[in-house]
Amino acid sequence: MDHVDPHAKRALSRYLLDDEHLVVAQGQHWASLAGPVGMAVAGFFLVLLAGFTAPAKLGVLTDFAWKLWFILVLNAAARALMWRIDWFAATDKRLILTYGLIKRRVAMMPLPKVTDMSFNRSALGRALGYGQFVLESAGQEQALRQIDFIRDPEHTYRRICGEIFGEAEPDDASYRPGEDDDPTDPYLHLQLAGARPGDARYDPTDVPVRPVGAFVQRPEKPRRGGLRQRILRGPTEDDDVPFGHEGDTGWTKHND
Repeated sequence: MDHVDPHAKRALSRYLLDDEHLVVAQGQHWASLAGPVGMAVAGFFLVLLAGFTAPAKLGVLTDFAWKLWFILVLNAAARALMWRIDWFAATDKRLILTYGLIKRRVAMMPLPKVTDMSFNRSALGRALGYGQFVLESAGQEQALRQIDFIRDPEHTYRRICGEIFGEAEPDDASYRPGEDDDPTDPYLHLQLAGARPGDARYDPTDVPVRPVGAFVQRPEKPRRGGLRQRILRGPTEDDDVPFGHEGDTGWTKHND
């Protein structure tokens, strides 16, 4: 799963530093809309039922009920719009929460100041796939303390904890070792770490150097021995030029 939403990346780019990189960027889970939308739908049926069953002398109350339902619709529409523009993000330096419809707010907490991050998940959250983070920080009260309706909470929790402790989890789409991979490949550790060009932690020069002899294996040539051994054993196929033509001594017979 991609933890950086493209829409969130564009919206948060104005708040990021030049050397700051997003680790997590996402909006709230769709379950955050269940409450306001459900209330608007239920209110519509209740008001409609009251309009058909209430006596005529209660017409004023029926009209008031329709006005209340209209307020519920406006609340649901505002929450749906906020669901589209509110973002939670974690970078390699801090945690960021942007929220607000008319007045935009940006809450931030540096990663080194996070002393505890609780992960809460209700039964409904487990069924629908969302969770809640509660942050604790050393010192004074922070603006960013509770984040609700976190998408894919387990993976998001591990990625943020990896940044806090300096052990970032590789991306799900990163390279995985196979049976045919050479464990001595000097580039394998970069691939397993999920390093990619453009990442601030990617350093293509950070490769362990092996001696030249580790790459080249020269076949060992058989030793032919000295002249005495060659005379005793006679010429063989390994000799470049045979030096004898008769017998096994390797000497040519001459007639005086």
